[in-house]
Amino acid sequence: MIPDKVYEGYLRLKQAGFNVELSNTYHYLLIRNVRLSTKFNMPYTDILIENDPYSDYTTPNAYVDRRLRVWDPYLGYTKSRHLDEYLTPSRMLEKGWVKVCFKINWSPNYSLTDFVIMLLDFLRKL
Repeated sequence: MIPDKVYEGYLRLKQAGFNVELSNTYHYLLIRNVRLSTKFNMPYTDILIENDPYSDYTTPNAYVDRRLRVWDPYLGYTKSRHLDEYLTPSRMLEKGWVKVCFKINWSPNYSLTDFVIMLLDFLRKL
């Protein structure tokens, strides 16, 4: 997503009350203390969005805290297959992040806000 769209999304998220930080390269956006549902082992998590600032055609990647677990009635809190350490780059794992694996039909017309809404909706339904 090109820098203008990233910055616009950053400002919209800030206006909506999110605690966000944007890297000066527009490559990373950090959303701090995102409220989670009670099915998770943590009430809040940070979300890191990795963006390609040179292309609107590349889907951003989303990462959450590596310690995040989802409640299963039979197993208790367990790792979700949608928070896959095997698909997470080692540089991110070393920093405590795990990739959120979900399928979206990305369009270059989507904004950063659209991506965050899809991500939060996915986490809510996880």
